[in-house]
Amino acid sequence: MSVIAVINRKGGLGKTPIAINTAKATNSIILTNDDDVVEVVHKNTKVMSLKEISELDFGSLPNTVIDFGGFIEAGTTSIIERCDLVVVPVVNNISSLKRSVNAVDELSQLNKNIIIVATMTTNKADFENIKKVFKDFNIKAFFELKKTELFNNSLNKGLGIEEYLNSMPILRSAYGKKKNQKTESILEQWDKYITYIKNEIGE
Repeated sequence: MSVIAVINRKGGLGKTPIAINTAKATNSIILTNDDDVVEVVHKNTKVMSLKEISELDFGSLPNTVIDFGGFIEAGTTSIIERCDLVVVPVVNNISSLKRSVNAVDELSQLNKNIIIVATMTTNKADFENIKKVFKDFNIKAFFELKKTELFNNSLNKGLGIEEYLNSMPILRSAYGKKKNQKTESILEQWDKYITYIKNEIGE
């Protein structure tokens, strides 16, 4: 069984949507120190302090995603050290990048299996700049999730993105690749990310 952390010290980067949908796609439970919305969308969720999570026997857990809220508590170090993967959402703006670099610097000293997800990108330059900023870190993989209403719209319905897309057939074509579109659609980007995660944890 595998344990995946989704973490960044800065809020508003897409941690919770990524955590929820990663958990749903990998049949994982969610442990979180933030009771904001997770329990509504993912029924197999337990809200705990990070100290409580750090005291768990990770070897006895089922597939688990740990959603770190926008605040960090005692116990973080112990958790990160024992996770199989550490997913760090990052946005391409000055204030976010500065804090994210500091976060990745700390995290990389605890765990070498760090994945960066560039979220809310609006053009190719956003993703390329994020990769450039973190080029000196030993990042395991980079992924991109362009700016989209897919995650917010699905969460507002109390659904993961796959459940939301399946609720109306037209949605999949709305968020999928359009005719003559040269860039990846959000669904292609998400599929690339989640396929990688599944392969890493042996799903």
